Amino acid sequence: MKPETITYTKEDGIATISFNRPDRLNTLTGPMNREICAAIEEAETDTDVKVLLLTGTGRAFCAGSDLVEWVPRTPDTHPMQTMWSMRDLGNVYVRLKRFTKIAIAAINGFAISEGFTIAMLCDIRLASERAKLGEMALKWGTIPDIGSLCILPHFVGLSRAMQYIFSGELIDAKEAARLGIVSEVVPHDELDARARSLAGAIARGPRMALQLTKGLIRRQLRIDFDSAVQDYITIQQLCESSADFHEGLRAFLEKRQPSFQGK
Repeated sequence: MKPETITYTKEDGIATISFNRPDRLNTLTGPMNREICAAIEEAETDTDVKVLLLTGTGRAFCAGSDLVEWVPRTPDTHPMQTMWSMRDLGNVYVRLKRFTKIAIAAINGFAISEGFTIAMLCDIRLASERAKLGEMALKWGTIPDIGSLCILPHFVGLSRAMQYIFSGELIDAKEAARLGIVSEVVPHDELDARARSLAGAIARGPRMALQLTKGLIRRQLRIDFDSAVQDYITIQQLCESSADFHEGLRAFLEKRQPSFQGK
């Protein structure tokens, strides 16, 4: 079934998910969360895809969950559609966290609350000069999203994270780059081209080594250095047995661009 709230395209090893509810600032609904999950899963299982690019249409990357879904809730009721929407959202986070390929967020505008989490779960974040990022849940009378609680402190430190969370102040693109939340800020009209250029450069790399490298980086954040060294040795031996490794060596010695086959 063709998705209605996102667009999914694939070209030259790059799969692109574009959040496509511009009239609602790409806010998330239950159906949209399910469509995002399906698209991430498709990119994961498609052997032609090496890089996943996430972006938004219009003025926002993703401005969080659509609060219209929450309107029927009262202090003594909690509609089933809201519960299922949150479960679907959790599935988005889990699939993106477990995604083995490279994920890039091209943050074209507002990335608020749940949208902020989605961006932080990507491996690389590029931002338009117009981007605004942050957490506003406390203004709505609920707790912040899981990304702000668990990921943001690792980027900016506990004190700054608490300041942004408790105040609801948004972080502009320049400050986000200074804090290390995003790696690069580009003029708004150049964001798509820059993101695709970076994604293309990565997609031309050796698929197996790219995925193993991402796994090592993520794992070493959770284990001691000695264990990280042992992981490195094991996986390096695996890479050196691949056809791509030998192609890379030959290409280097022959002073040409390698032609990696993912083997």
